[in-house]
Amino acid sequence: MKRHLLQFNVTNVNDFTSGKSPPKLVEVGPFVFDEYHTKVGIQWNNQNDTATYKQVGGVPSRAHKLRKENVPENKSFLLSFIRLESSFSAPKNR
Repeated sequence: MKRHLLQFNVTNVNDFTSGKSPPKLVEVGPFVFDEYHTKVGIQWNNQNDTATYKQVGGVPSRAHKLRKENVPENKSFLLSFIRLESSFSAPKNR
């Protein structure tokens, strides 16, 4: 599964944290990740050509690999995986 992540940097941190001005945001990205899921108990159903499985829940069952071709060479960055996971969460009520 391919995931796209946009991140925003606050360029006026001191003024923003002191309450002098609203944040000035600069968009960074998109960063593109391949997401891999762990599935267990896979059973093939020959009658209807389908597979059934149980997806293991939680962060350890998922792996994210950054596609480096989307990262500028002269940029350094740090992505928090807690943020990354929450960014990928779908709303429960649609």
